[in-house]
Amino acid sequence: HTSHNHQVGMSFQIEKVNSAFVGWSEWLDEHDAQRAQPADVDAETGVAEAVTVTCALGNTAHAHDSENADRARSVDWTCFLRPTLPEGLAQVGSVTFVLHPTFSPNRVVVTAPDADGTFAIRRRGWGTFQIRVEVCDVTGQVHTFVHPLSFDDGGASATVQFPTPGAVHVHARPTHARGREQAPERMAGVTEELMHGTDGAGCGWSAPRVTMQCDEEARPGYHSMKAHEYRDDPATVHAKVRLLAEKIRASGHFVTYTGAGISTSSGIDDYASKGRSAAKGQASKAKKLAGGRVSALDAQPTLAHYTLAALHRVGHLKHWVQQNHDGLPQKAGFPQHALNEIHGGWFDPSNPVVPMDGHLRTDLCEWMEREEEAADLVLAMGSSLCGMNADRMVETAGSKRLRDHLGLGAVIVGFQRTRLDGVASLRIFAAIDEVMLLLAREMDLPIEPTLYSMPTRAHSHAHNHRFAVPYDCDGKLSTRKQTLFLGCGAKLKLTAGPGKGFVGEVVQTPAGKGYTYSVRFPCTREGSPSFGKGMNVYALGAWMVEEARQGQLHILPVVNV
Repeated sequence: HTSHNHQVGMSFQIEKVNSAFVGWSEWLDEHDAQRAQPADVDAETGVAEAVTVTCALGNTAHAHDSENADRARSVDWTCFLRPTLPEGLAQVGSVTFVLHPTFSPNRVVVTAPDADGTFAIRRRGWGTFQIRVEVCDVTGQVHTFVHPLSFDDGGASATVQFPTPGAVHVHARPTHARGREQAPERMAGVTEELMHGTDGAGCGWSAPRVTMQCDEEARPGYHSMKAHEYRDDPATVHAKVRLLAEKIRASGHFVTYTGAGISTSSGIDDYASKGRSAAKGQASKAKKLAGGRVSALDAQPTLAHYTLAALHRVGHLKHWVQQNHDGLPQKAGFPQHALNEIHGGWFDPSNPVVPMDGHLRTDLCEWMEREEEAADLVLAMGSSLCGMNADRMVETAGSKRLRDHLGLGAVIVGFQRTRLDGVASLRIFAAIDEVMLLLAREMDLPIEPTLYSMPTRAHSHAHNHRFAVPYDCDGKLSTRKQTLFLGCGAKLKLTAGPGKGFVGEVVQTPAGKGYTYSVRFPCTREGSPSFGKGMNVYALGAWMVEEARQGQLHILPVVNV
């Protein structure tokens, strides 16, 4: 793939991030310190949070002694898993060896070790293959490894490790009435693939911690999961972000798909977080920093928005499918022509918010379907993935990887489990902004946390808000240019959406470093009793002017009449 070289000075600078998002420098230092600490002891409680079990995983092999010609080719072999210390042996509940389908049975569960502390199976055969080894620890968690069976030099072995949560006090503490401190509760009862993604199974990563218990549905009425929330340990997040960076570098057509969760730290609430969850806390913190109130139209981009804009700027991120309507990608510098606001946008009067029983715009659906087919890697963040049409972006990429071994799959980031975790090649349970900051550092991305304002060059090509644009009277691309007049009082017509053909006017132009024109049209909301009636004021993002001037929009949202 094409290499992406940064210009001089174009690299990750935590000082720039900290200038716009106070406290992230300290968070990064704390994260690095936490992931460098041993994971076995909690300094506050004296509880063994995790025990790292080290094992030898391998096989022995020797030729079968037989005068029969066919049997003479056979090899007697033993596959084994042996904890290196007695303490580790006590953490192993059972070991399952999954063999080639030609063996019957091909799945063998060993519940007790040999006298020397070894879990082993013994077989005879003539071919080598990959043996899947599933270690179930005493808490019920399953850790998966793969051992390539070897007949060379009497066999082969390697060292593997896996963590197990513990609740064993390692130093004395006063006993309180509430009883013994417990180690953090962790996700249990599911496979490693659901905890970490198919590419994370067998990596020895700890199960995510339970940070909030909530037995409600995340999105009642939809195909969602319970609203419990989870967090990966700092060391696990770090390892997962490195794997994500590797995928992005290897991708030829990387696409992101985001939901309401990416904007909660800007002060805009999401739909799926419940109670005093981490996401609700981020939204509350943002509102306090903004003086207690955040207007949705005035919300500022998050660190995640700026990171995705940087990924596009350096050539990695090709397209963004956005469930949200908030305009935060564009305010962060992400171009409109690479952004599909599939559910509607607050800054595009031709694309009003789609009601739950409404219809998606045909041209945007077709655009999404093209990107769905082209994507070899999809990063989903902040979406409950509860069955929306646009969730196909994640499902298709994940299924292509699992079923057809094509592409790099789907990566899902968020606190809550989703119905599509089973198709994810990588699953990260963490705050979106934290993941994006670590990714920016890992990939040396030049984050530019500067809010969008109309470029000077756009003003230089305009006189009294008149712009020469290569579009015809229906808003379609044309080889001939026409003038788009956006001065106060200019008469406009919508070119797309449910309000296509509605006539209105400009009522306000951007002031100073403003980023919106205010335009007035009859109600454009599909299904509303007021549809086509009255006159409502809508925002038109000024970023569309520069891109329209260069012919980058696939359709001009408004034209003069």
